[in-house]
Amino acid sequence: MSIGESHGSRLEQALAAEPQIVYAFAADSDGKILAEAGDPAALPHKDVVNVCKRPEVIQSRYAEIQEYKRTDPRMVPRMLAQGQTTGVIDSPREGLVVSAFGTMPRESYDGTPQERVAWISAFRKIAKACISAAYA
Repeated sequence: MSIGESHGSRLEQALAAEPQIVYAFAADSDGKILAEAGDPAALPHKDVVNVCKRPEVIQSRYAEIQEYKRTDPRMVPRMLAQGQTTGVIDSPREGLVVSAFGTMPRESYDGTPQERVAWISAFRKIAKACISAAYA
């Protein structure tokens, strides 16, 4: 099994574990995409994924994750978001970045700021748990 196939299988496992995750990618810390799963076209703002896949964005977020691991390991960095599309990024192991994207339900998006924040917070925790389980 190639590295890409291994990551693809793990990403598919994360997507299967949580229907709110509709697309994910794995990349190395230099920003090279190793594997993808799901369909970014299923997101209402799929263009945000293209920005998130830029090497400089991945490198910057990887550095941020490493800083959080050093100072506050409970933090789950948020990837870029637009409208109902939100992303989570994590580094389940050294040199690896995994980002997962989902769509905020319309009722949360149209709700109060507190409802949006609550959904984003819950999605971040769910996505991190799915990524961690897939790479355990």
